[in-house]
Amino acid sequence: MLSKQKHRLFERQKRAHITGFIEIGEDQEILFYDDEHEEVTILHFKKDEKVEILLEDSWYHGIYSGNGQLSVPTGMHKLRENDTLRIPKKVQYALDYMLKEATDDSFVSFTSKLNELSFSIHDCIYSYNQMVFLEETEEKKGVSFYQFDNEEAVCAVQHHFLRGNKHEDRFEFTVCTGTRALLTQLKP
Repeated sequence: MLSKQKHRLFERQKRAHITGFIEIGEDQEILFYDDEHEEVTILHFKKDEKVEILLEDSWYHGIYSGNGQLSVPTGMHKLRENDTLRIPKKVQYALDYMLKEATDDSFVSFTSKLNELSFSIHDCIYSYNQMVFLEETEEKKGVSFYQFDNEEAVCAVQHHFLRGNKHEDRFEFTVCTGTRALLTQLKP
């Protein structure tokens, strides 16, 4: 569970959504045209999945209720041709695990540094979290790896961690431009 501080910062991340419009295909398939990448995909909403819809120049939070319908604050909305949707991007499991496990200070420092380097949590294209494999271990020590791509540059992050009697996090950021940064968080 994210604390309020983590949740607020998480919500303000750039590139957190994919925006596009829909068409209704044969067999009532919902085709989604991604505005940014100009790609077409078939949407497979799960019941109760959250999505935003643009209605009368305002974004509304909606919950998919099945049969091509969204429950929005103004009632039920049947999805139709050219509806504009904003779909939240999913955070990769290994990165999400690290973010939820991190202290508020580590989370804020990590996310702020990533943003300062012009990257977002949602730019993650690869994640490996060694801590996931150490759940049953009392003393956890290792390194996790994350790759971020904002379509202008790539950033590699190494997360050196220690859990047990001490709580230590060290994040090493390296951007393809040669920019580097180091963050260390220690908690007794």
